[in-house]
Amino acid sequence: MMTMNGPQFNVDDHVYFSQQKIRQLALPEGRFVVVAVMPVDQAGNRQYRIRPANSGPLRVASELELKH
Repeated sequence: MMTMNGPQFNVDDHVYFSQQKIRQLALPEGRFVVVAVMPVDQAGNRQYRIRPANSGPLRVASELELKH
């Protein structure tokens, strides 16, 4: 479980999304913008709602899947 000091990313930050786990529906990696900081998940990882930098649907990503 991660230690929670505060969100690493803020609304309007530009981030790079890269999945850490294999999921049934693979999401494209690339540049995204944080649109909301969400509560931590059951494993204690902070989550963010993100949208693609150009256009596309909103997604939820964990802090571990994002980097500046």
